[in-house]
Amino acid sequence: MIEADVTVPAATIPPGDALAATDTRIEVLGRIPVAGVSGQYLRVTDSEDREAFADATRSHPGVRHLTAIDREPTGYYHIAWHNPPPCPAVYRSDLVVERMKGTPEGWSFHLRAGNSEALQSLQVDCREQDAPFQVDRLDRSAEGIDAGSVTDAYGLTAKQRTVLMTAIEAGFFAIPRETTLAELAEELDISDQAVSDHLRRAQRNVLRATVLAD
Repeated sequence: MIEADVTVPAATIPPGDALAATDTRIEVLGRIPVAGVSGQYLRVTDSEDREAFADATRSHPGVRHLTAIDREPTGYYHIAWHNPPPCPAVYRSDLVVERMKGTPEGWSFHLRAGNSEALQSLQVDCREQDAPFQVDRLDRSAEGIDAGSVTDAYGLTAKQRTVLMTAIEAGFFAIPRETTLAELAEELDISDQAVSDHLRRAQRNVLRATVLAD
């Protein structure tokens, strides 16, 4: 595996203009956008005017909606676009996106790739879509690590994160429950038991990284 930190200009992905206009910084939470998924969760980590950022984001022509997650203004939102973002860093099957942050200066990604060809291909794709792409750091020391064992800041593998976020978005944890293990298994194209195992391990790892972290 190869690790890389890359950046693209703020305006490349909505609401980049709003980030710059309100001196706002955000981080992506949960599922990173993938093909066929137009939305993501985000948290505002710093802003001169969070309400102005929210208003500017909602009026952005590329944004379908921005919805606050909590009734109280905690800075957590769900955002959906009219179209997927132009830089395909966020929905390539040959890359693992571990972190994604937006600042007035641009969008930054921490990526893991199986080989350098995946990053080169990504760079070509971004440039073809007028999304200038810059590699800030490249680390080959992780070569040889199994991609399936790579975990994010919450100790989740890519598969655990995908299953957990699919379950959340489908209403598996809602009261009353809005979907079943069987329906999740069909959507994810894995067995019921695999869904159950991934969910159990994902919840355990998130709790260890958050509630039990202290």
